[in-house]
Amino acid sequence: MRVLALGAGQIGSAIMKAAPIGHEVILRTHAQLDIVDARAVGQVLAEIKPDWIVNAAAYTAVDRAEDEPAAAQAVKARGARAVFACASHGVLSPPAIERITASPLEQLIITDTIPVRPEVRACPKIRVLPVAKLLGEAVKRIHHGDSISSLFI
Repeated sequence: MRVLALGAGQIGSAIMKAAPIGHEVILRTHAQLDIVDARAVGQVLAEIKPDWIVNAAAYTAVDRAEDEPAAAQAVKARGARAVFACASHGVLSPPAIERITASPLEQLIITDTIPVRPEVRACPKIRVLPVAKLLGEAVKRIHHGDSISSLFI
């Protein structure tokens, strides 16, 4: 399976490390591929032919992401089998849930770094990852004078 991971930050690096045997992860930074350049995206998709695309690049307008279903549909039309979205903080104002449900996204993955409303948790296309263990481990390591960098790369 070929995975195109966009963004070379913490999530992109984690995807590279966590890929199971037999999965090829191709990482592209923003400098290598600007996802708003349709021609460049088309060329990369034609060249790589990914089974999955993970946009792990920083996105500061999470509350507007569900307004852009055409982006997910465009990459699926170019051959991607599934499109997922991830966000650290799931700021999802109404009517976000309805738009996500109707969108071509397979799943939106968020964390519980901010309170998650019951209707968000109930949406079958939204997966909420807890951060409690990660934060607890970070506090423990800081208390003991240990490094926390390995938690995030």
